[in-house]
Amino acid sequence: MVFLAGNIMPALSQQSAGSLNGIYLNAADAEQDQLLFAFDAPDKTYRIKEHPWKAGYLKITMPDTVATVGRADYWGYRQDGKMYRLHRRFKYEVVAREGDLWIYTLRFSRNREYYFSRTASGQVLPLNRRKLRQAFEDDPQFVHLLALRPRKSLESQIPPGKRLTVIELYTHSLASRRLSMQ
Repeated sequence: MVFLAGNIMPALSQQSAGSLNGIYLNAADAEQDQLLFAFDAPDKTYRIKEHPWKAGYLKITMPDTVATVGRADYWGYRQDGKMYRLHRRFKYEVVAREGDLWIYTLRFSRNREYYFSRTASGQVLPLNRRKLRQAFEDDPQFVHLLALRPRKSLESQIPPGKRLTVIELYTHSLASRRLSMQ
């Protein structure tokens, strides 16, 4: 449920790709990078905050609008250039995506755990070889490439800014499929 105060027409018409902040109403918006309530630099008149006493709610402040968006009404959001997805009761940071493969991280104090989904709207699953094989059983090239990798290479802690091995494998699988179709 979206609660708006003030003049809502300017806020609803502000959709933008490439902005640093905004919300994604659904998975299709996330896939196309279409933000609602989009803006670049947060300041006193433009900001997105997690609602202080309503878990999963976002409070969006713009010059003519204050909106509170309930967790059932949005897929996720981007804040300071980082994309987040809300799934069930957790907030996952999107760390990589290629085709249908989305990779997320979830922080627990100082530890990071990695997850994935087959699509932007798919179920979020732990990032491990078994779950990847199950999710991509219709992609034999990718499953074969997974089998060739040492076990630790999939679940190892990935330094910030490095490409994920799984994404590299999936990218190679996509390229191989494109070549075989030509």
